[in-house]
Amino acid sequence: MILERFPRPAVNCYTGSLVRLASLHDEVFGEAEVLERGDGYLLRSGHDERGYPEYTFAVEEVGMRGLRALGHDVRTEAIDEGNWREQLRSLLRAHKGVVAWTNSEHLAYAEVYATNPGYLHAVLVQEVSADLQRVRVHDSLVVDTERFACDAWLSAEAFGEAIIDSVATETYDHMGFFHTISATAPARDRATARADLARQARRFGDEVAYHDAVAEYRRFCAGFFAHGDERATRAARRLFDHINVLYVLPNLNLLNRSLVRAEMGARAVDLCGELVGHWKVLALQALKFEATLSPSVRKRIDDRFHRIDDTTTALWQEIRTTLDKEQPDERARART
Repeated sequence: MILERFPRPAVNCYTGSLVRLASLHDEVFGEAEVLERGDGYLLRSGHDERGYPEYTFAVEEVGMRGLRALGHDVRTEAIDEGNWREQLRSLLRAHKGVVAWTNSEHLAYAEVYATNPGYLHAVLVQEVSADLQRVRVHDSLVVDTERFACDAWLSAEAFGEAIIDSVATETYDHMGFFHTISATAPARDRATARADLARQARRFGDEVAYHDAVAEYRRFCAGFFAHGDERATRAARRLFDHINVLYVLPNLNLLNRSLVRAEMGARAVDLCGELVGHWKVLALQALKFEATLSPSVRKRIDDRFHRIDDTTTALWQEIRTTLDKEQPDERARART
């Protein structure tokens, strides 16, 4: 049962849950800061829970690294499947909130979960009822027709199924653990967005998983599109979802804020805006291909992917070049 809906959902369910959990410890910062500190603007390609192409970031790794850089100790504890209710109550008493990965199909408070195949989804547990029969969660990202966040009660039986009925992508298998945080030291100076982006720019240029990610994603999608059947239409819909709903555009909107805060210059901001435009066009092309399976649309999708690849590279090169033009002492601070 949904208790309250919030119109501004998180960009990602896991990082959104961590930000919400930090707020319970009287720490206020946004997902952009977590993605800056945790290298969350570096996306890579892979395959989702159903084997379809995806373009995403290492959400758990990014979230933990970002929170630690912001002054929190992130701890994981294996779920005791036979005694998880008492375990969860104990963790809540000590840490105010607990983040858990779930199989979304068991989250009965939102119809969208029941009517779609289950996928990896993180929620923040805020309370367990005195009789241990209900669990109150904060869901930071319900991916419905209109995205929203919510607080909701869930039966303990359903929640138990959600945390135990394992689901994983080809790239990620996060289930089976409870995550908590506690403050360990004052967070480092948060006016470090410039250094954080510079570090990610260097990683983009140096690591194949990142600078080849768009090209690899294009190849994965093209492989499915070539079938010309239900697999092609499903892959086209997933491409649309990954762009508009899940990772690409929400991630780029946060990146734009980080670029402005980091004072990376008008050229970088303009390239980010250009990249947003290309992805929006690609999303519309994906919908058209889903409806028609047209070879000409498939060709335009391929061409648009190439433009996205070029613009992505240009953006990270611009950030790196901007850093290289700075004084040596500024570059040295950026490396720390």
